[in-house]
Amino acid sequence: MTAHRFDSSILRAYDVRGVVGETLSAADAHALGRAFATIARENGGTRLALGYDGRLSSPELAQALAEGIQRA
Repeated sequence: MTAHRFDSSILRAYDVRGVVGETLSAADAHALGRAFATIARENGGTRLALGYDGRLSSPELAQALAEGIQRA
């Protein structure tokens, strides 16, 4: 599998910020889900919760994040 490349502007110290369709994509959310689930599992985690806000892009990003989590 090829390593995912993020736009350098979206990864912050404590969050992820970007403009959907410009600097932030479903592929980014998927990669973040895989990474987060991997770290959680390595630290003994067995459950994760996922939520989102009312933005029109939230369902697509949440689905991609969930798929990344499940893939890990």
